[in-house]
Amino acid sequence: MKKKEFLHELEASLSGLDSEEKRAAIEYYDELISEKAERRISEEETVRALGNVKSVAKTVRARAAGERQRAPKKSGNGLVSNAVFIGKLFSAPILLPLGFAFYVTFFTLFVTGVALVISFGAGAAGLIIGAIPALIYEAMRETFVSGLMLFGVAMASGGILGLLFILVIKFWFVPIRVLLKGITALLVKIYGGKK
Repeated sequence: MKKKEFLHELEASLSGLDSEEKRAAIEYYDELISEKAERRISEEETVRALGNVKSVAKTVRARAAGERQRAPKKSGNGLVSNAVFIGKLFSAPILLPLGFAFYVTFFTLFVTGVALVISFGAGAAGLIIGAIPALIYEAMRETFVSGLMLFGVAMASGGILGLLFILVIKFWFVPIRVLLKGITALLVKIYGGKK
């Protein structure tokens, strides 16, 4: 039996487990078979060594039941989980200043990005909108050429600011997303993910 068939049958045999437990089991056996394949052991051999799908599913169910019994009970109001989080936070003294530094960095990046977006957008709109009355004024004074030059400069400047506005929106928030992913990964690594 190939890996894909084995994993499909295993997933079907694990009905009744919650999705997180099922996903973890499938990932474990997927990685196990892939590691053996890297060592030049065929998928069929590895699957044969694991035994039939029903016995593997029985083992997975037994492990999941054991882990559920060992897992701390959650209270209905979340006070226990909040207390555990606060306890973990203060048990590692480096986390408090590190968390504060991440928060300040994130907030500063966010405020700077918003300020740039507003300033570039408002500048572009102001130059483009302001160029129209200037063109009309210069036309009324019969210096139409200087009015067109002024209009052209305003449109070019507004276009540049508009482009900067779009670029800031598109690229400024990438560091914020990367920072949030990094913080999330760090917290998952420290606290071991969801329980």
